[in-house]
Amino acid sequence: MAKLYRSNWSVKPLEINFNQKQWRQDFGAYVKDKLFWSADVKVSRARAEKGPSTYAKVKGVKSFEVYNTFGGSVVVHFENNNKIISSNREDLINSYLEERGYKK
Repeated sequence: MAKLYRSNWSVKPLEINFNQKQWRQDFGAYVKDKLFWSADVKVSRARAEKGPSTYAKVKGVKSFEVYNTFGGSVVVHFENNNKIISSNREDLINSYLEERGYKK
């Protein structure tokens, strides 16, 4: 049987997934704009916690960090790709999710 190719698809909204690089970069750009960071801003990979951390022994919890060259940083802990557990800047997370139309 031949495979059917389509040139159109039904619409669906994108779901936030912090495991994907583009969502972490989008959040990093949002943080840079809101905190008025003029320096180079970078985003780390999503990693499982290691060492003496609160979330190190909890399976499925990952974190990433948005940081600039002058030492400013925002750390986000999440699970299930988009459920935010904690952050050192909860106000930024909440406003980012509101602007993206996602309910926490």
